Amino acid sequence: MGWNLVQYLRRGGKKYRKNWRKIRKNRDNLDIWTIQQRPEIQTMGHWEGDTIEGKKGSGYVFTFVEKLSRYTIMLYVSSKKLKETKEKVLRKFNSIPKEKLLSITYDNGIEMLHNGLYKIIQEIKNIRVYFTDPGKPYQRGLNENTNGLIRQYLPKGIDFRKTENLDKIIQDVEIKLNHRARKCLQYYTPHEIFFSVKPKLFPIKVLHLNYNAP
Repeated sequence: MGWNLVQYLRRGGKKYRKNWRKIRKNRDNLDIWTIQQRPEIQTMGHWEGDTIEGKKGSGYVFTFVEKLSRYTIMLYVSSKKLKETKEKVLRKFNSIPKEKLLSITYDNGIEMLHNGLYKIIQEIKNIRVYFTDPGKPYQRGLNENTNGLIRQYLPKGIDFRKTENLDKIIQDVEIKLNHRARKCLQYYTPHEIFFSVKPKLFPIKVLHLNYNAP
């Protein structure tokens, strides 16, 4: 009964069926940073990440959300193979100012953890990648919520390979999310907060952040 009601919410709800025991066992031998080791976030530049899957075999969309500004970046990959994900994720990160790319909190998926992408990101970008506990997506709840918003434009089951102008669509979704006023930001947009467009008008909680605005 409860699930029947959840499906009518804006985000529609989401069920999790992964084998968390197996994931926990497989990651025990990996040299990783866990979310318990992540310090309290007080500055801009800390992100949460995940992937959105299209129709089986049609690819994935990486999503990253900056925790304090809600600024979102997205990119498409045709598979979770390291060669492609490394190239595209690093290229996307190159568009982010270095001082605003300090850490990423991710789940235990193949694309980041078991393929070793996190090691490459830590080495090349000199940032730390933290991993949530298996089976606890709420530990990166901002990204989960953002993915729900993205699903309004890229619905579950979409065939990315048959979607014309996919890169343009993804770019348009980024723009819509980053230029949408948010109540949690006192009705400023993620773009305004992230790029310090209106530093004198920032919400109080953002005024206390330790970074230099132009």
